[in-house]
Amino acid sequence: MGRFDSDKEPHTYSGGRKGIKTTSVKDKRKTWEQSEDRATEIIPEGKQTIASGRLPFDKGDFKNYEFLGECKSTDKESLIFKVDWLRKISGEATSQGKTPLMFLTLSQMGVNQDWVLCEASFFKYRLEETQSLIEEIERLREENLKLRKNS
Repeated sequence: MGRFDSDKEPHTYSGGRKGIKTTSVKDKRKTWEQSEDRATEIIPEGKQTIASGRLPFDKGDFKNYEFLGECKSTDKESLIFKVDWLRKISGEATSQGKTPLMFLTLSQMGVNQDWVLCEASFFKYRLEETQSLIEEIERLREENLKLRKNS
């Protein structure tokens, strides 16, 4: 347990300059930790990486056999999105032969809204793949109906 982790009320302390308040590590951790938990729940066989990707051999915040993802979250009115986040996760995912994802959690007043960002080419590929599967299912249904009528 870290020095700021406790079951008591959230701890605040004055930071380096007079009058500046900073919340404890526990308070900041809770939001992104929940975001990482939800990210791993939506992808098949998803799991969190060790130390949230800070180790050189286990990058990203979450992963599975196909994806490597980064989580970002905020409970503010806006989020400044950095292109470097995408560059970083894209490089890490590519080096592992995985598809990069960015998982965003926007939380306001206890309501979480989760978003998943991916490259447009991957999204288009999955849409085409889904359409192909839908067409195959429809073809199999029609074939099944014909077989039922004939039997």
